[in-house]
Amino acid sequence: MTDDFEYGDGFERPLIPDDFGGTPEDLVFDETGTLGPHVLTPVTEVIKRPEFEIGWNWPCGLGVLEGSWNLEITSRFQARLGSLRGPMRIEAADGVLRVSGDAYYSTPGFVLERIDAPSPPTAAASFIPHWKRNWYPHYPFNEYVWYFRSTGASYVNGQLYFPFTRHLWNKTTQDFVSMDTGWMSFSCTSQISRASWLLQPTVKMDGQAMIGGQRHIITATKTSPYYRGLVVEVDVMTNRTWPNTAGGHTFTGTFRGDGIDVRMYINETNVPEDNTLTDSECHALMTAHRSISSIGHTWRLWTLVGSRRSGSNTFGLMFDVSAPEREGCVSYSDATFDNSTLLEPAVRGDRLGDVPLGHLRTLIHEVGHCLNLYHPKADDHNPPIGETIMNQTGDVISFASPGNLYPSNAEFRFNEHNRTSLIHSPDPQIAPGWKPFGWGHASPNLGVPAPTDATGLRETERLGEVLEVKLDIADTAAVGEFLTATVAVTNHGSETVTVNRTLNLAEGNLEVTVHTPEGEDIVIRDVVHLCGPERTAELGPGESIQSVFQLFYTSAGFTFSRVGSYELRAVFSPRRGSPLRLTSNPEQVTIHTATSEDESNLADLTMDHDVGLSFAFGDFGGNTEAAEKLKRLSANFTQTDTGTAAALVLVNSYSRPFRDLGEGQVVRKSSTRDAEAAIDQAMTGTNADRVAEICTAVVAASDTEAPVLGLLRQELGSDKKTRGGKSALQRADDILADYVGDD
Repeated sequence: MTDDFEYGDGFERPLIPDDFGGTPEDLVFDETGTLGPHVLTPVTEVIKRPEFEIGWNWPCGLGVLEGSWNLEITSRFQARLGSLRGPMRIEAADGVLRVSGDAYYSTPGFVLERIDAPSPPTAAASFIPHWKRNWYPHYPFNEYVWYFRSTGASYVNGQLYFPFTRHLWNKTTQDFVSMDTGWMSFSCTSQISRASWLLQPTVKMDGQAMIGGQRHIITATKTSPYYRGLVVEVDVMTNRTWPNTAGGHTFTGTFRGDGIDVRMYINETNVPEDNTLTDSECHALMTAHRSISSIGHTWRLWTLVGSRRSGSNTFGLMFDVSAPEREGCVSYSDATFDNSTLLEPAVRGDRLGDVPLGHLRTLIHEVGHCLNLYHPKADDHNPPIGETIMNQTGDVISFASPGNLYPSNAEFRFNEHNRTSLIHSPDPQIAPGWKPFGWGHASPNLGVPAPTDATGLRETERLGEVLEVKLDIADTAAVGEFLTATVAVTNHGSETVTVNRTLNLAEGNLEVTVHTPEGEDIVIRDVVHLCGPERTAELGPGESIQSVFQLFYTSAGFTFSRVGSYELRAVFSPRRGSPLRLTSNPEQVTIHTATSEDESNLADLTMDHDVGLSFAFGDFGGNTEAAEKLKRLSANFTQTDTGTAAALVLVNSYSRPFRDLGEGQVVRKSSTRDAEAAIDQAMTGTNADRVAEICTAVVAASDTEAPVLGLLRQELGSDKKTRGGKSALQRADDILADYVGDD
């Protein structure tokens, strides 16, 4: 296991900058952190108290505040019953001053954890400490109590003052439930702080705060010139390469350039070769073979440099959906670029792995997803679409020009909205392994959104008049029933329109908003997040494209886990490089409790995480318990969508082997007999076209090589039974042919 980072690589910042002893300053910043002629009236009592006078020490320069601090809070009026502490991030550069932080509470007896040298994993005797000099306050998730963010700030003669909004956390609901306000004030002097537990000499600020209506004593110790840090473990498949440096850019340098300290460890470079990877195989490899697993509470994630994804030309994928989520992603070295004239000639038709600059960008992009960053075009805050890291490759290519072709036009930085999120969003939103992907993106915690591009607004108005998105779903179902939805996009204009043809929940073009019975608004997507080249369709006047996808198990887990009425809308982005988003008509779904023994037995089998994941992946992987439940569903619930879906997952699973990628061994052999038995059950009593719709809904998104697709077409072609008549057979074949791209 090796570390790619050496000090002096051009991206390391000193903990204490050269301007440590600053000159007296009188600076005021607004709620966005912008310096200007703003008015901010501090609490007079705080500023004039003797303990905050600078004395003989020079005040710190503003740049000293920049970075990560460990904040400790003590009540002035009560005995200390426990430890209230957490990370505080101060952005104090380029004319900006804004502060955010998170608080964690532990019961008495807590000892401050110095996260610099964990016990070495058994797989690596020469394990290098994560943070050589700097460190980051990472505390147990279950101790989290609140988040705060400044609503203005002033820095006057070494005195930092800021009012803040505090968001209180409910440990039961795992969400923010209420809000209040307060203030903090610190004194920063040029005196160096040294302690045995510190990794290097640092700065310490003392002060006081008003929190929850009570006065508190506060102390902040600077831990790093960066804002946040995480550890990334890398495994590389045989005959593939990690692009350490490309075009003057590096993986760690790109993140550090925007203030995020990434420590990268290349753990394995000889993962046994497999020319085709399924999503479930990637997930199994991560859970079984990552080495960085016992590193305390340090934020960590895992990435694989792999071959290619089954059935699609996907460049990258965030696949980790089992709690803890957002800890795993993969780049596909064998995915290929097309022959677009917007690509540099040497790139056209080449493998991603042979284009180091494009490959490096993909890896950084996927890790960005693990840190809960969106594609700009899918973000409710409407950041501009362009060439920065979190734009999809197709979007970046669309911005290329004859004089600046891809990948040279790609910018190795995060846009301002993404950068602000990485620095100032609450820990639960950013930390890998905490809240699911997408959580928090409609929250005020993100601050003031970036403005929408004016050109995009004009295009939205034009295309919004000609394209219609329609969502269709069953009106009612029992808890545990397998549900699908159909989405259709129709051109009502008089001219042909080019649109994205990928109508699935995995590739960023389509999502579904859900208003739950409890009044909560959530956005659901697939359990994986794909990033690849754009695929388009030409819609003539009056023409439509449509697809069917499953809603049973999604990014929200079991989408319909509670009884009551749900309202759903589909939101579609018809083209890359455009902020246009079209919303469908609302559809109501009523979920009721089991009203019969059969419905109760069905729910007992389906409301299982591994079964739900099997429906989402179209494969039960190596989970034999999930396989047994799917068999019972397919045998006992024929002539239902749930039984049919279970049978089709079995067909897909038994038609190909399942590999332990880490060991290079087959842990589930293919079985023609089991696959044939399952496909017969899938066809029992169900019209052919409906079986085809369910088939395309259960296979992994864009997996055109899923074996069940070909087997079902073969079964339908044998015409053993009418299964709804010839029209149903023809429509079924059209559905499957369209999915695999067989024109």
